[in-house]
Amino acid sequence: MRPLLACLSLSILTCFAHAQLPDLPGPEKLQELKWLEGTWTGKTTFKMDGNEAPVKLSLVFSMESQFLKCVSLFDFEQIHMKETMYVGYDDEKKSFFAYTFSNFAAQPRVEHGDFVSDALTLISDPWNVMGNSMTSRTVIKKVSDTKATMSVEFKVDDKWDQALSAELAKS
Repeated sequence: MRPLLACLSLSILTCFAHAQLPDLPGPEKLQELKWLEGTWTGKTTFKMDGNEAPVKLSLVFSMESQFLKCVSLFDFEQIHMKETMYVGYDDEKKSFFAYTFSNFAAQPRVEHGDFVSDALTLISDPWNVMGNSMTSRTVIKKVSDTKATMSVEFKVDDKWDQALSAELAKS
């Protein structure tokens, strides 16, 4: 009898394991970023440490349950930086957060920020990029339903240095 009960229990647990739970709704505040959904592209110049390089940007935003997901490609001609970011909202802290996974860093970049005056501003905790500790600030600002601006800055000493400023178009 026990083997039969064990087999039956295992069968029921297996069925539950394959059942899909419904998606939990995302925080209402996350809906403020819904305008980002879609594909955004742009071209600009990346500047850092006295060096400059042309860069093509492609960012694809989509809502995924409780998060806004962004898959981005920064194409520096011979170097391709790929990132996948998940943006959420912490109701208790009343702030946005993001976890970004990049092919340039072994650990995710963790960011916190706000959405004020049509601009999402995210400031990172210090993170390691190819052996260097960095703090970054990214701002994506809505200009219209099909246009936005994006800037990326890195903190050097106690000053923000702009590395990228781009106009983005939604296709």
